[in-house]
Amino acid sequence: MLAKWETAESTGFQNPYLSVLNLVETLGCQYAVYQRRRPVPLAEPRYETIHNLPAGLIELCNIPTADNCALGIKFWEYQQKETSNYYWGWTVRLGPTSGGDASLAGISDRSLSVDDSRRALIVCTAYLANVLFSRATKSAAHATYKLSRREVEVLRWSGDGKSSAEIASLLSVSENTINFHQKSVKEKLSCSTKTSSAVYAAMLGLLS
Repeated sequence: MLAKWETAESTGFQNPYLSVLNLVETLGCQYAVYQRRRPVPLAEPRYETIHNLPAGLIELCNIPTADNCALGIKFWEYQQKETSNYYWGWTVRLGPTSGGDASLAGISDRSLSVDDSRRALIVCTAYLANVLFSRATKSAAHATYKLSRREVEVLRWSGDGKSSAEIASLLSVSENTINFHQKSVKEKLSCSTKTSSAVYAAMLGLLS
């Protein structure tokens, strides 16, 4: 999923996209890439990416990821083949979170000078970005997926390891009804199993 900062409707601190971009700009970077890897499915990781890169620089999204950067901060430079232009940047990998591995990258077309105080500011900015985006994700998820009260109940029990028959007994409904709700949830969340549905729903804050 790619989302541009420019598409955000709200403004000011309530808009995490603009808030994070402003913070990254104070660190000398024109562009920012926030990326989070969904924890499921494990075999085919999915990435959610938010950035403000122009069309000609979309390839830079593939450099700083939650997978190819060790925990902590990494500085890098990149030469674009088509233009031979150089770009400098940093990536902070935040490690496993409720939403899977996450990272924030700042990118500039000018060389970056970094001292210890700047390093500390970059890391703090990355952690703040993760908090802001996690809150926004939870709010947007409730509005997007629109799970029913019963679907949430079924997900909670599935996440607790209960079988369809056990959940049916607990909720005093038929097992077919439980299977119907589980199928509906999987379709809404684009998950392949009831376990991955429960994990992803918990990650999005839909079960709280």
